[in-house]
Amino acid sequence: MTDSNASGLRQSFGVLRVFGDSSTYFFRGFVLFVGTAVLGQILIVLSTVGMGFTGLGALTSLGIDRGPVTSPVLVAVYAALLMTIYSMVGAIIALGAVDMKQGNRPNFLRYVTTAIRSAPYILGCAVLMAILFFVAIALASMAIGLVVQAIPLTAFILIPAVFVLVIYLFAMLSVANPSIVIEGTGFSAIARSLALTRNYRWAIVGVFMITAAILVLASIIFGALVALSFASGVSAGENFGLIFFGTQVFNVVFGGVLTGFMGVLVAHVFMRLKEIKEGYGFENVGSIFD
Repeated sequence: MTDSNASGLRQSFGVLRVFGDSSTYFFRGFVLFVGTAVLGQILIVLSTVGMGFTGLGALTSLGIDRGPVTSPVLVAVYAALLMTIYSMVGAIIALGAVDMKQGNRPNFLRYVTTAIRSAPYILGCAVLMAILFFVAIALASMAIGLVVQAIPLTAFILIPAVFVLVIYLFAMLSVANPSIVIEGTGFSAIARSLALTRNYRWAIVGVFMITAAILVLASIIFGALVALSFASGVSAGENFGLIFFGTQVFNVVFGGVLTGFMGVLVAHVFMRLKEIKEGYGFENVGSIFD
């Protein structure tokens, strides 16, 4: 294996190439990736409703909104449950993305069993990364607040900087999850992610920014369509509960598409970094299920 950084030759990350490859394989495995993500979205909705976290009280008219949840224990359990679902869905999609890029036929059950075997490491690293995110963003927000309070005009620059900081942190830690299930790095996955992304974090930010821009545009269009459907339904005197249920179904599907694509993108970022720094990529990484 060759390390391009060690030899002094720094390869281009190829932002558009990674984004293009991710898009191609996402659509090739659309049913697998979106189906997995939609399943996760359904579990999240069921957990949200079942535990009483109905958010803004939108379900009151349907008689299933039990009001705000105030129990700290329940909030902690709910947060852990969401983290578990998102982390496991991401791991399953990463396995599928790499396996498919290697030319193998999709095997959902194999991906699930592999992710379950790595669950303690996936969840442990997810908790640690969540803490790191919280601490970093809290400290940055406090510092920015002090500066803006002294010089109000800096708000136009510093507040968007928080958004960039979030994406940069995500870039640093983004490949920890695929590292666990593909390389078997266990709890050292965070250190592995920091090492792999070193010198390429702004390029990864670029990939995520392109994705974010497309997702924002798609969400605006999607939101407008849902709003129009809702408005036309109300004006036609249709049942509010039915309209609301349909809206939630569309939200689940749309959320599944977003989650599925991000999972594939992160897997491709991970393998591109391995290709650059260690001299091999998808085609000769070996079996990820040995």
